[in-house]
Amino acid sequence: MWARSLRPAWLLVLFGLLGGGLQAQGLRVHLTHLQGLAHSEGGAWYRGGTELALTYGHARQAWEYRAGLRARTVLWGSQSGLTLGVHRPLGDRVGVGLTLEQGLALFRPRPLFVWGLEAGAEYRFWQGEKRAAGLSLGLRYTQAPAYGRYSQIRSLLEVPLGIWWAW
Repeated sequence: MWARSLRPAWLLVLFGLLGGGLQAQGLRVHLTHLQGLAHSEGGAWYRGGTELALTYGHARQAWEYRAGLRARTVLWGSQSGLTLGVHRPLGDRVGVGLTLEQGLALFRPRPLFVWGLEAGAEYRFWQGEKRAAGLSLGLRYTQAPAYGRYSQIRSLLEVPLGIWWAW
């Protein structure tokens, strides 16, 4: 399966991003509600579930590079994934980013591969000496190619609305 062949590439990218020249680093917990806009069968307004994420990030020059873990509930089950992303501050409180996810839909008899791409914006509403909190809003496309064997719906377009706390 091509997804397994990408695992070493993910590790190389992750170590490349995390290695050397660290200027700032931190952890972030993110709680997100996903509001569904459409799926592979057409437009639909649906509750996409709730997600909990833990992300490690570090800044190098004008960019912040992030890697993390996500776990979420969805109407049809649960899924978990690894994420890699880039974030660019646009001032003191606002930033934009792009995140790629590779994960699993937790089905029986075996989990199914899931991938996703998210573009989003963040607003930091509180800044302490070593902590911060904020809101996020984005647009996420998720696909589980093999799920087509079980249902007509195998891709989702959702709006993630979240709150985060960083330290």
